[in-house]
Amino acid sequence: MKKILLLLIFSTAVLFVLHGQQTFNKRLHFGYPAAVLTSVVATDSCIYATGVIADSVYPYKVGTLFAKFDLEGNVVFQKAITNQNKSYEAWANTLIPLEDGGFALSGYLVDTLMKVIFIRYDSAGDPQFIKEYFNPYYPIKDFLRPNDMKQTPDGGFVMVNWMGTPSSENKSTQVSVLKIDSLGNMQWHKVYGNNLRERPESILVESNGDIIIGAVRGNNNLVLEDYTYQTWIFSLTSQGDLKWTYLSPLNLLRDAANDMALLPDGSLLVASGVGTEYPRPSVNVVWYEKYFFILDTGHELEWSVEILGDHPTSYTKLEAVVALEDQSGFVGIGISPKPDPVDENWGMFGWIGKISPSGGILWEREYTSLTNNIFTNRPFSIKETSDHGFIIVGESFDKTYQDSIPQQAWLLKVDEYGCLVPGCQLVGTKEVPGRPSVILKPYPNPAMDELFIFFKAPSSGSYRFQIIDDMGRIVKEFSTDSSEMTFILDVSQWAAGIYFLQCRDEEGRVVSKVIEVVEKLRVESDSKAETTLLSRKPNHSQL
Repeated sequence: MKKILLLLIFSTAVLFVLHGQQTFNKRLHFGYPAAVLTSVVATDSCIYATGVIADSVYPYKVGTLFAKFDLEGNVVFQKAITNQNKSYEAWANTLIPLEDGGFALSGYLVDTLMKVIFIRYDSAGDPQFIKEYFNPYYPIKDFLRPNDMKQTPDGGFVMVNWMGTPSSENKSTQVSVLKIDSLGNMQWHKVYGNNLRERPESILVESNGDIIIGAVRGNNNLVLEDYTYQTWIFSLTSQGDLKWTYLSPLNLLRDAANDMALLPDGSLLVASGVGTEYPRPSVNVVWYEKYFFILDTGHELEWSVEILGDHPTSYTKLEAVVALEDQSGFVGIGISPKPDPVDENWGMFGWIGKISPSGGILWEREYTSLTNNIFTNRPFSIKETSDHGFIIVGESFDKTYQDSIPQQAWLLKVDEYGCLVPGCQLVGTKEVPGRPSVILKPYPNPAMDELFIFFKAPSSGSYRFQIIDDMGRIVKEFSTDSSEMTFILDVSQWAAGIYFLQCRDEEGRVVSKVIEVVEKLRVESDSKAETTLLSRKPNHSQL
């Protein structure tokens, strides 16, 4: 009896965990021709996010979006800063909640020049003011792109910016650090670097006001081969004076400190990349794999871990990392390539993974939409939620342009195990001779708008999928060579009824699941916005 009772208690606890953490996937355009979410703040009662949109009015200038969502991912309100003569772009993960209920955000403005902007919002998402700042070399150079911002102990803010220099021979770039007060008034603006190509990606502020900058230093604009890329991290006083510097070994190719987290013991967690140089007929390329490492309090390497994918490309990147509140480890997000051998084109998987405090890989998840073979799901920002799950924002991009609005914002909520399909962490597989060992978990089932399919196999290989209706017709085919994947499928236009999901492995063994699609009330719109794509890449002609 005691064993039965314990099993009942355990089962109830598991169900409570699974159903207590809501998961969802949203693809949103907010009524604009293109939209991307780049920054997120999660509270106990709602979610705030910012990003960029293409204005629906000609000449389709880029605007900055501010949106509020409920805990189920539904839009509560949305507001945009747009101007037919200017572009307002907030590509960095810099949305900061303030004590008065408002928010701060950095971005850049482009009219006849390029300038950094600082935006103060009230709690309703209305801008209270926008301040502008020039490149320190202006008017010789105007390129200045903010890549991160943090609040300082005095209530002000510090931004780290990627900036162009007056050098026209090698197009070198440097790092600018801009300190402002709470009202956006500039207190100091200093430049760091040499004549190489240096790019900052992240910034932290310690409790005493010291500033830590994460960047990369390379020679990629000086040579066509034999590249050097070094992770460059340096610390400043609150007044911008240099305290210490860390450079990864010169003989190793390392990406920027794309994001960092300061740990309770004073050590520094860094999300970066480990690179390999590949020869090309004219200009060699460097492709990266995901790479985490920790610097101890003496700024020495404590441990590192590489996360190797099946297809190294220039697309692979770690975007952000969070240190978990319960100190059980770190969760990072990034992108993995999705090859299409037929079209020789590439989409991207959204990637999330957890690393233990000692550097072990605890779990990894990948997400992809099934619209086509070169669809991109790219995360930009992640926050831990009060239920210990994670909210992620980014972009969802149909690179075939078959969708009337191919580039849309991506809002994803997963549980504490990175699962979109609840219970995916409980799934295990093992090889059984003569029997299929593939696991399929469709969710929700019945499905109304979207169907999520969690797939897991004991090893990588060639796995082919079909979804067949009750008349025996194939309505969807797809494949993967990964051993684990979460597929996202839009079924909102499918006829209500019963469908059969089948997965066939390399040996021809088949696993099947029954799926039900139910109908909902649909409101159709006759209007279609003109496609205007957004690019996170800077205009290098300005450098």
